[in-house]
Amino acid sequence: MDIGKNLTLLRASKKLTQADVATILGVSRPTYIKLESNPRLFTQEQIETLKRLLEVEYEDIFLPKTTHNVSV
Repeated sequence: MDIGKNLTLLRASKKLTQADVATILGVSRPTYIKLESNPRLFTQEQIETLKRLLEVEYEDIFLPKTTHNVSV
């Protein structure tokens, strides 16, 4: 799974908007949109805040599990 898409799903699962997370991270919404689409641009401090906010570990954000649909 794409890291940005994974982050979007994690955020949505907590019922947080992009504006909510932007405010918590201290950035503008347009900046957060760029970060969410390219999560490798987050600072270490922002990553730590995201982990606490989303109640996940680093791996849950940046090493998303892939699912395979296999037909037998």
